[in-house]
Amino acid sequence: MTSRLGYLGREVSKLGTGRPLLPLSGGDEIASLSRALSTMATELNALLRKQGAIVNNARDTICAIDDKGCFLSINPAGEELFGLYSDELIASRFIEYLHQADKEIALAWYQGLKSKSEKSRGTEGNTVELRLYRRTGNKAGNKAAKGSAEPLTTLWSGQWSEADRSLFCVIHDISERKELEKAKQEFTAMLTHDLRSPLATIRGLLELLQAGRLGALSDRGRELVEMADRNSTRMMNLINDLLDIEKINSGTMPLEIEEVAVSDLFQEVELSLGQWMKESRIALKINQTSYKVFADRDKLSRVLFNLASNAVKFSEPGSRVTLSAMPEGEYIKISVTDQGPGIPADKLDSIFERFAQASSADHKEKGGSGLGLAICRAIVNLHGGKIWAQSTAGLGSTFNFTVLAAI
Repeated sequence: MTSRLGYLGREVSKLGTGRPLLPLSGGDEIASLSRALSTMATELNALLRKQGAIVNNARDTICAIDDKGCFLSINPAGEELFGLYSDELIASRFIEYLHQADKEIALAWYQGLKSKSEKSRGTEGNTVELRLYRRTGNKAGNKAAKGSAEPLTTLWSGQWSEADRSLFCVIHDISERKELEKAKQEFTAMLTHDLRSPLATIRGLLELLQAGRLGALSDRGRELVEMADRNSTRMMNLINDLLDIEKINSGTMPLEIEEVAVSDLFQEVELSLGQWMKESRIALKINQTSYKVFADRDKLSRVLFNLASNAVKFSEPGSRVTLSAMPEGEYIKISVTDQGPGIPADKLDSIFERFAQASSADHKEKGGSGLGLAICRAIVNLHGGKIWAQSTAGLGSTFNFTVLAAI
């Protein structure tokens, strides 16, 4: 029995190595345990082969980094990403291959994951965007060649294992996506500039016509000039909205955070929309509030103005628009409520997308670029808040957004 148990112990040590286990013969319990272990080893080896095939054939780089920041293992995709063989990467520090300006961010991310911190500078959760250099020439049939370095932009996702004292990481090359985003931004900037210049000239001529400096206009002429002026203004607003959307998406719209009184924002809306609301016979109710928030005053004022002007646009004469605010955890929830026709339930989320409109004919008649709510959401997101709509058909809508409270 002692020799059979010794054999069984030696067989158990093979588990996880990929080597087959040879079961003992016989009908006793030791033989049954040996057969069970052999079956387990077969299944484990099959699982390891599948996992190995997944890792080795993955298009993204999958690697392990030890507690000193050195590569422990890396899959074939990593060789292509870094332009080096795996034996050159193993035991080297991962920050050696990063852009100098990103090394501090990378170390903060790495240390943050090691200490199980959810946030570290320059990061968001377990992911971080880092620039690295790929060696070119090293793998082109000459391993010793040093080649040049090609810059790449990558997205790193990591999970620290305290048991293994290692960081398991997936690295995705987003260089092409970044280039496309840059090209889109440049194209938008060029397009909007080329549209703005002639449009500014047209608007200048319309102003001269309206002022009578190019001669008196007939009644029909004045109507046509006013129509052209409205459409040119709408076109200019659309161009500005497109530019703002691209600025926000590219991260080039800075925020100037300060302490802002919500009551001041409400008063600005009243001053801006007061005359229009009076002419439309729509009442404005402001619930008095003493709450303050941390925000970019101008941009938050734009959000509130967009929401309030939409409320007026879709309200009937004799109805009311209400502005209110209330605390919600660490945030202040600001709400704009109207008594309009409401929004279909299946559109409550999609209306914040670009060029989205509620599908009813009444909404289509009101016009608009379809960018206002998309800009509102982008600005609120920049502030770390959220925005959403609530509506009941025939009873109106409420648009809410949150901003960090100033305590």
